[in-house]
Amino acid sequence: MTDFKYPQQKQKTGRCIYGTVTAPENFNYTGTKDEMNEILNYLKSTSKMYEFVLLSKELHESKKIHYHYIIKYTNIVRETVCNKMYDHFHSISGAKSDRILFTQNNYILNVIGYCAKYDDYVTDMIKTCKIDVEFMIKTYKNNNSTKELCESKGIKPKESVVQEQEIINYLILFMEKNNYKVNSTTRLLYGISEIDFFTKLYENGFNSIFGVKGVDLCKRLISDNCLFYLPMWTPNESYVKFKSCFYNMETGKQETLDECKNIIPIIELDMELDYSIKKIEPYLNILKLNLNEKQIEQYRYDLGRQFRKKTKRSKMLYLYGIPSSGKSTLAIPYVEITRNILGIWADDKKFSMAHIAPYKKIFSDEVNPFDTNLNLNEIKKLGEGVEFNTNVKHSNPISVIPKTGIFISNHTPPDPTNNDIQALLDRFSMYEFDNRLDFIDPDFMDTIISISPLVMVWATMK
Repeated sequence: MTDFKYPQQKQKTGRCIYGTVTAPENFNYTGTKDEMNEILNYLKSTSKMYEFVLLSKELHESKKIHYHYIIKYTNIVRETVCNKMYDHFHSISGAKSDRILFTQNNYILNVIGYCAKYDDYVTDMIKTCKIDVEFMIKTYKNNNSTKELCESKGIKPKESVVQEQEIINYLILFMEKNNYKVNSTTRLLYGISEIDFFTKLYENGFNSIFGVKGVDLCKRLISDNCLFYLPMWTPNESYVKFKSCFYNMETGKQETLDECKNIIPIIELDMELDYSIKKIEPYLNILKLNLNEKQIEQYRYDLGRQFRKKTKRSKMLYLYGIPSSGKSTLAIPYVEITRNILGIWADDKKFSMAHIAPYKKIFSDEVNPFDTNLNLNEIKKLGEGVEFNTNVKHSNPISVIPKTGIFISNHTPPDPTNNDIQALLDRFSMYEFDNRLDFIDPDFMDTIISISPLVMVWATMK
């Protein structure tokens, strides 16, 4: 037996073991795949309750082959088992086998990366393993590349900055691997819900490695409008994708999939573009209760303008009148098609503009744009299509980008008693609805939702 003494260590739910196998002067390992698999199988045999094993090969400067390994157990491992591992390698070749034991999970990333830094390694993991070893190897190498780049430029980042960069690199690889992105307009996750995203991060071992600090940084990287480290979803707001074509809302024309292969649309629809005026009759019937034929054609033009990019002094749409007259229903196609870049305007008096500052499309079913408690001068600027700053409660002013929008209200517009009110009225195309809808079938809303893409085509076609 050897004189090797296994370091004492408290265990709760198992331990990780990092080890090296260094060949003595009169012996050399072959480094073949068969030999590596044989060693890997031995490591696995030390306990049935292992989570993953990684074995890597290093060609040392002495021209000898050394091995590095890390094994993560799910149960408590006794000292006798670990000593047998030492004796196993020593009995084969007299190899010196040194081990560093640890239970702190924040070490795992670096040790996995170190073990596989020579790109010659074998792994094995159980199906329920919470750590994606291959993914962590890529993360480690990405972190090293960042560190080397800093050093090549003479930059010596503080430890806290380096740790943040490790978290960012991990998140970038994780999101690219799963095709998750951050919506650059809404600053919400695109392709997955927030709760599912953080659940998968947890299952992937992120919380074990980076803890609360990592989770907090991740949330900030997603939500902060000034941070663009993570993969972003930034669509071309002019395009909608149907099954067999793209539709350009600016030109009102179809374009082929090949022509638009590099375009990210604001929405991808699981339907063909098969438009006919008959198919949107449920929508038109609401209009016919309150508008004549000429007014409906003007409404079509005004609605179409809200789907397109904002141009200077282009009017927003204001639908007003009695309750249950179909106003909100008429806005459904706009909300459905633009939902990925749409901001909902909430009434926060003088600070209302801050809620919709970054959005290119807006919708309001509760804000009266003529309310004197609002900043009416800012609403006028909103209609002008120029960028301006607005105040934020308990924070610094932010920039409001040009946007189109639809307002729904039960309030009748004020009389143009002065030039300021008249100037504000000029920023809207207004339609009054004073006839209530008859009893609506419970499936009517679903019908309007289903024909929303065709209503958009009707509104934007030339």
